Amino acid sequence: MKPKKFRKSQIKMGENIAILFIFFFILGFGLIFYGKFTSVSVKSQGEENMQVKAVQIAQRISYLPETRCSEMNVVRSDCYDILKIVKMAELAETNKIFYYDLLEYSNVTIKEIYPGNADYKIYDNPLPDKKYGIIPINIPITLYNAISDRMSYGILTVGVYVKTKQ
Repeated sequence: MKPKKFRKSQIKMGENIAILFIFFFILGFGLIFYGKFTSVSVKSQGEENMQVKAVQIAQRISYLPETRCSEMNVVRSDCYDILKIVKMAELAETNKIFYYDLLEYSNVTIKEIYPGNADYKIYDNPLPDKKYGIIPINIPITLYNAISDRMSYGILTVGVYVKTKQ
């Protein structure tokens, strides 16, 4: 028969092992939860950064002299000239390297909504890798047709190409 003191110490040792086991179990569960939480946070932060990038590209386009409306050398705010847009699309198609610094890997289109129904593809430079997605931002704009001297409404769509993990 074992002495009473020896049994007490075995019970204390078993309690300590059980407490350590529970402690490490809770610690492991906490680390897994924290890892999942930060991965979701990083993913949403990355998407938010891409949306901010799309808005920055839209702002750059709105300040390009190739797209802005002007009357007697006075620039109208928030207005895009259709004739200039058509010419810029031709320039951007032949000189993608020139516009890359401003527009990077993006897709910029303008769709006339009212009263017409025209589409203008200004710039398109997808990622060299075939595995990509696109995050679009739609901005309502006014369009000016200098030939008919009429204003119309449209939507500027700026899409930023994003690598996907497929």
